[in-house]
Amino acid sequence: MLSARGTPAFDGDDLQRASQDGLSEDEKAFQRVMAIMFPIRNALMYDIAAVTQTEWDLLVSELKEREIKETTFTSGPTPKDNYYGRQGIFNLAKTPGGRDIHHDVMKFLEEAGLYLLCHVTTNDFGEMLQETHPEGHDPCREVEISTRIPFAHLVSTTATTTTVTPPATTSGVPDNPGNTKNCSDFFNYAQAKAWYDTYFPYYGDVARLDGDNDGEPCGSLPGAP
Repeated sequence: MLSARGTPAFDGDDLQRASQDGLSEDEKAFQRVMAIMFPIRNALMYDIAAVTQTEWDLLVSELKEREIKETTFTSGPTPKDNYYGRQGIFNLAKTPGGRDIHHDVMKFLEEAGLYLLCHVTTNDFGEMLQETHPEGHDPCREVEISTRIPFAHLVSTTATTTTVTPPATTSGVPDNPGNTKNCSDFFNYAQAKAWYDTYFPYYGDVARLDGDNDGEPCGSLPGAP
């Protein structure tokens, strides 16, 4: 289990399922953010050739819900002044054009993770993020959040779902994917739940991800409630 801090995940950091007994609500939120950001990191840095647009949209759905990394800007006087949005960094990773994009990817991962933390943690935790940031930045001030959107399961016992726009046909109904997925195909619970919620209203548990019929698919994945 990673210690809460204001720095991104490093090579060698690993994500494993573990008990959250004894953790504060902020620490639980931090661990869930890591469970969201690790698969995004892996997709951009290691698995980009195999990641589809639909899979990418599922991975970044928590960022989209909070309007994190909406835009791309590449007209700055130096590379340090540029930044990529959710779609921009995906497009860049898919077609880097032969240039080194490590800095661009790492900047996206660091800022997206910190901004997500600012949404789902308290002001006290935000101060810790500034204190442990390698350059002393205050990410929660930079992101200018007007309304925080915390993780639903940390503030309420009522089950909620992640809204994902399904790949629609001309009728507005997504194509039936069939039994083409299993839990090992998803990086974490958030991705599995988003896929499940996309197709369940139309076809039920078509891929049989909810083995115990509790409404929660792939309960063994990192980030599961």
